[in-house]
Amino acid sequence: MDVRLRVLLVEDSPVDAVMIERALGRGGRAIALTRVDTADGLTDALGREPWDLVLSDYSMPGWSGLDALAIARELAPDLPFILVSGTIGEEVAVEAMRSGASDYLLKDRLTRLPAAVERAVEAAEVRREYGRSRVALAFLAQATAALSRSLDPEAVAETLVALAVPLLADGAVVHLVEGEGALRRVAVHDLVGPDATGARAVTLPLAMRDTALGWLTLVSSGGARPMIDEGLATELAARAAVALQNAVLYRHAEAAIAVRSEFIQIAAHELRTPLTPLSLQVESLLRSSRDAGADAPVTRFEADIEATSRYVQRLTTLVDRLLDVSDLGLGLPRLARETVDLAAVATEVAASVAPQAREAGTAVELRIQGPVVGVWDRVRMSQALGHLLSNAVKFGAGKPVGVTLASDGARVRITVRDHGPGIAPADQARIFERFERAVSLRRHGGFGVGLWMAREIVRAHGGTLTVASEIGEGSTFTIDVPVVAATTATEARQNC
Repeated sequence: MDVRLRVLLVEDSPVDAVMIERALGRGGRAIALTRVDTADGLTDALGREPWDLVLSDYSMPGWSGLDALAIARELAPDLPFILVSGTIGEEVAVEAMRSGASDYLLKDRLTRLPAAVERAVEAAEVRREYGRSRVALAFLAQATAALSRSLDPEAVAETLVALAVPLLADGAVVHLVEGEGALRRVAVHDLVGPDATGARAVTLPLAMRDTALGWLTLVSSGGARPMIDEGLATELAARAAVALQNAVLYRHAEAAIAVRSEFIQIAAHELRTPLTPLSLQVESLLRSSRDAGADAPVTRFEADIEATSRYVQRLTTLVDRLLDVSDLGLGLPRLARETVDLAAVATEVAASVAPQAREAGTAVELRIQGPVVGVWDRVRMSQALGHLLSNAVKFGAGKPVGVTLASDGARVRITVRDHGPGIAPADQARIFERFERAVSLRRHGGFGVGLWMAREIVRAHGGTLTVASEIGEGSTFTIDVPVVAATTATEARQNC
């Protein structure tokens, strides 16, 4: 790599040129010196290649050092320029400095030349760095504004590559992180082919708080373009990461709003369903009471009263479920553990869904091999099994629902089997999420929270809830929880 100082000497005297070159050599720095002695020669040299410094005599035939300075300022405004002359006066020196000269020296004091050259070169580099910094700051300010104009991740990526090319690189590509860490290419701009000779690539993370949102790859063709400015590129990537994070948060907010809106619609539908017949039953009771008079037997109203009670109970259940959703949304449920016979719990839950089963024209068949005693939360386990049984009856197509409970002493497995339409593979994970459903609200009611609540309750007990299903062959839901011995009930309660 050539690290010599490239000096353009404007001098009509070959002898003086040798003296100047020797003086420069005594500074200990490698010098590549080229001499010109005419205005045309100076103009041609400045346009032909880059230089680090111009040294110029003042008095030359037909023109002067000030003329040379004017040419240099026009063609290379940032290039350091030092006058070296034996005839320069104070007034000329002042005029030269005002016109942009870096320094001036007399030829009989060339021992000062190396130091003067170093000062001029360093000052020019400082000016260039300051200029680059101002350009970089202006670029980053514009980039921040451009990146923040959109809350769409793909649009942010497109803006990013448009900003990077051609200022920072010959090509750019952005990959965004999606799903389970998979990368998807969303934007590319004039990407240099892999066969480009001397091509160089730099990949920078688009990350916020150690979380990778994507990657920016910049490619330089390796031609006349200088090396990629990694510092500026890193700053650009940081600003792009902020814009991407805002876009991701906005999408999450939109999704949450959509879920909330859907839930409100479902809740309104579900709460309205029992209220309508309840209202009709109350009106029927009032009408019958007025028509029958005080001597009518109570048995005449028993059917209406029982129907009203069922609707009130259903409405109460719906409200309780809403409260459970609110509580579980704050984390796993707290458990009130006690010694429980899960066989008895399963029997009680089956009896509680019997009215629903009769309405659906189905039956709940229990297969239990004696008591299964351990330490669990009785109410929560009843809720979890109740959600599964209610779900099976609702979607069981009028066919029997089987409940099996078995234990090997260490774990308990409770299976709920229906013979309904089954669940598509793509929906089998989704149905356990809050407010999700595999069927339309028009055909089947429900908040879409039962399976989610059941899973959270089972998880709180250290267990799992899974489903096995095939289209047209029904579904089997399995609760698998560890058995906590009754002797450790006190300790279990303390750890809740």
